[in-house]
Amino acid sequence: MFQFLVLRRLRRIQKFLEEVMATQAELTKQVKAIGDKLTKIGEESKTLLSKVDELKQAVADAEKVTPELQSAVDAVAEQAKVVDDLVPDPATPTP
Repeated sequence: MFQFLVLRRLRRIQKFLEEVMATQAELTKQVKAIGDKLTKIGEESKTLLSKVDELKQAVADAEKVTPELQSAVDAVAEQAKVVDDLVPDPATPTP
């Protein structure tokens, strides 16, 4: 009888461990997906910042710029900065 109870408890423990491992595998998959999204956001942010820099340079190179255009460029540059600040820069490895 004692062995039966021990085996029964062991089966419960095994089932619980299988559930925990399945949950961990699901979480691992979710964390990796989030990491992929963050990488994508980072790359898109780099592209956006590059395009904003090109736009700012084009406006700076223009002979006459209306205040409205300058204001629009400044607003886009500010919004790009907000987006850039949301995405942390990758850590620089220390030697």
